[in-house]
Amino acid sequence: MSVAYVASIKNDFAIYLLSVILGGLLLDLLQYDTKPDSYQAVLIGLLAFIGITIKLSIAVFACGVLLVVLWHNWRILGYIIGLCVVICGVWLLRGVILSGYAIYPVSAVSVDVEWRLPTEIVEKEMRWIRSWARQPHKPPTEVLTSLDWFDAWWRDSQKLTREFMFPLIFGIGMFFVFWIRIWSYDRVRARLWIGLGVVLISLGYWFYSAPDIRFGIHLFWLFGMMSFLITLWHIRRNFHLWVIGLTILLMADAMIQTYWAIYQDTKDQFPAYQDVEFDAFYSAHGVQMAIPVQSDQCWTAELPCTPYPNPYIALRNPNDLGDGFVTRPIESDLGAFYAWYELTEDSDITPTYERSNELPANGILIGDGWHSLEVYGQDKQRWVDTGAEIFITEPDLTQQTLCLDVESGPSVQGEDVELRVMEGEEMVGLYQFNEAKQLRIDLPIRDDRVQKFTLVVENDSVPAPNDGRILNFRVTRIDWCDSAP
Repeated sequence: MSVAYVASIKNDFAIYLLSVILGGLLLDLLQYDTKPDSYQAVLIGLLAFIGITIKLSIAVFACGVLLVVLWHNWRILGYIIGLCVVICGVWLLRGVILSGYAIYPVSAVSVDVEWRLPTEIVEKEMRWIRSWARQPHKPPTEVLTSLDWFDAWWRDSQKLTREFMFPLIFGIGMFFVFWIRIWSYDRVRARLWIGLGVVLISLGYWFYSAPDIRFGIHLFWLFGMMSFLITLWHIRRNFHLWVIGLTILLMADAMIQTYWAIYQDTKDQFPAYQDVEFDAFYSAHGVQMAIPVQSDQCWTAELPCTPYPNPYIALRNPNDLGDGFVTRPIESDLGAFYAWYELTEDSDITPTYERSNELPANGILIGDGWHSLEVYGQDKQRWVDTGAEIFITEPDLTQQTLCLDVESGPSVQGEDVELRVMEGEEMVGLYQFNEAKQLRIDLPIRDDRVQKFTLVVENDSVPAPNDGRILNFRVTRIDWCDSAP
């Protein structure tokens, strides 16, 4: 461990300590080839299951240790099952209470409760974790579909001397320098190789799942520790002391690093909370959330606060935040709420709305497919590419006809703009225009919370001269016809 990885007493530190202790107990068990009694079984099972509940990155190693223990004495299976039920049962129940999934973000084991997150959100979270561990700040679709991330990952990992390079090189060095002695026939040494095999299998799974060095520090140090101890087997008389001594040494080093990291921050006084700037985000169901502007930490923000807002969040009990949240999808596209989130106090080509906890009644919002707002004095306009979205929010059925002030652009090469208005796969209207005019579009407004309509240009468009963008037509105003001048 190093100061960089112990900025707080977090789960990585605990996992490191538990792994080192489990590794020492495993080597001690393999050395004597004795059947573990009930006390040893309870101790190893307790450490293994507690580690799993702290962080899943230890799960493969912990299960491997338990299998070796059971292989030596299957009669202690009852103790292992009992510990699993007591410790992991509570942990699994906690996962269901928090998310509806026993092992979040694994979507395979779920319970049909009111607050269960949609499966697509959980799977997206898992992809994000696997992607971030390989190459942060890159989209999962780009990272997880190839091995292009490996070069950048390797360059960054080489900078972590204490956490990665030293235990890796040390372990490999011990592996090859003493390979003749190691592979010579020796039943005891062969048993010790089982412990190293558990570590290597765990490292393989770590690299496959989420190969961030922070998730595997304990495995690299276990690899170096076990390789070193196996090469020392010829000092049989003191092997037990070597195991105990090296285990204590690694634990002491981690605790000293932790103490030093905390002392550096608190030697004068405990640091004050940071002042962080927040934006307000409103979900589709009126839940206001604080969003940190420049970081992913909420500090002193009022609850609820999150750097990753979900537009579908709703309170289970509108009068009690403590009752938790549910996700309540609606039939509209997510874009309506992102448009609402991006809404500013500056006027656009749509009507101006004041930000509130609710979507605007008879609101008109623009989504994807529009170029940036252009302002010339008092005049405003947006150009349309090949398709542009319009969202109608909270309709009260008093408005049915939408007016657009439009004019054709250079990308249609002087031809009439052929415009289809679509709602999903259904065509609402077909329009043609060339010069500036006002389109009156009759919309099939229903009693839906949000409806999305798409303006689709049928022309063979070309990039605008001296611009490069597709500018099929421009819109200077969108409003209900009863309100339009």
